Amino acid sequence: MCGAYARIEAEAGNIDLARKICDMALCSVIDLSLDCQLKAPILYLSYAEAELANHSSIGSDIGVSSRESKQRAIYILSCLGSGGKYSAYFSEHQVSSTQLLKARRGFEEQLRKLHSIWAYGDIKEHLHLW
Repeated sequence: MCGAYARIEAEAGNIDLARKICDMALCSVIDLSLDCQLKAPILYLSYAEAELANHSSIGSDIGVSSRESKQRAIYILSCLGSGGKYSAYFSEHQVSSTQLLKARRGFEEQLRKLHSIWAYGDIKEHLHLW
């Protein structure tokens, strides 16, 4: 529900409010039920997508806002891939090459799991991986 609300706010041009909603939701995922935790990647992806859309809508110039949206999207995806506890992005935050490598390996592991599930046919039973 937070993702839908944040998307509406982002599309209305309220990107700062959308960020606050997503940050609050992702920071509190660890305290939610297992079912909600298993659905968290959807919010990560939605949040990163909103940042990339914001990056694109700012224009082709590489201003501070455009650069920050791109950096936020990278940060959000690196948090998703690494599987660690999420903390809100701040402007001085830089994603290290180690964090990117850890995220890449996390994504590769998820793809391997999905590939093995698809090889056996019924993915509906295993959608909880994402």
